[in-house]
Amino acid sequence: MNIGINFNGKNSFDDFGITIADGGRSFPMPELKTITATVPFMDGEYDFSYIDGKGHYNRRKITVTFNLSGSDWAEVFNKRAQVVSWLCSERGGELTFDDMPDFTFTDVTASVSGELTIIGRRVIQLVVEFSTYPYMLTKDFGERGWDDLLFTDDDYLNVLSYTIAGSYQFYSYADFDFQPLLTFTKGEIGTFSVLLNGKNFIFSEDRNDFRQEGFVFKPGINELNVNGNGTLDITARGEVL
Repeated sequence: MNIGINFNGKNSFDDFGITIADGGRSFPMPELKTITATVPFMDGEYDFSYIDGKGHYNRRKITVTFNLSGSDWAEVFNKRAQVVSWLCSERGGELTFDDMPDFTFTDVTASVSGELTIIGRRVIQLVVEFSTYPYMLTKDFGERGWDDLLFTDDDYLNVLSYTIAGSYQFYSYADFDFQPLLTFTKGEIGTFSVLLNGKNFIFSEDRNDFRQEGFVFKPGINELNVNGNGTLDITARGEVL
């Protein structure tokens, strides 16, 4: 099986016929940010790395080495030019590997090494470094129980609620608790509330792409009670290192 990457709408093997070299892929853990401070006449320093209860990370670095081959050297270098153009044409995209379909690297930029390595007859290697958001985004974990209220069936759980009230269920296939990504747009009047597994959350101001403390989906069935006026988009995908 030829493993490829998916990036900028194309697959490395299917669209360009290039393969990942044996052992030519690495994506180590992102580096933990160390946040320290000191004051005069103090021994040591204050470490604020976990001041909000969790660590924060620098961008993840992923290195992939590709093998490029052709019927002659002209085809090899023409293919290299096409691949470089593909990889470097856009910034901020998503990256997946064929053998890791459940995980997506986001906010991705690519840089290509200028070094030319010839490893065989009409075969060269191309080393690419991807810089990504430190966390991997998981697959969509949910099954919706609210299609009768126009909640769309895609990667988002779109709570389109205008002065409605009701109880709904969301089934999470994840085997761990996770906080979904939320976007809230307030309605013309009043507030919007969601009772999730017995815990109440009130949304009143517009916010984009945030996580609400305590707003957690648990494995299995999650009970929601929706009431109020507004729009809440719930992205049922988690983040893992």
